[in-house]
Amino acid sequence: TNHAEEGIPFAAMSWKDVPGVKAGVVTGDVAWNLYKFAKEKGFAIPAFNCTSTSTVNSVLEAGKKL
Repeated sequence: TNHAEEGIPFAAMSWKDVPGVKAGVVTGDVAWNLYKFAKEKGFAIPAFNCTSTSTVNSVLEAGKKL
């Protein structure tokens, strides 16, 4: 079911809905499960190439503003 098509707010979805996903770095089969969940529910997973503390800080600051 696609949440966007059903008019369900994205805030209603959570990574906690994906079995095996915990806060932090997601790898292996759990990452694939997360990708499949996102595709099934109709949302994207943002990714950022953080190559230094400056880029990490920039991503965190931008995310805070959202």
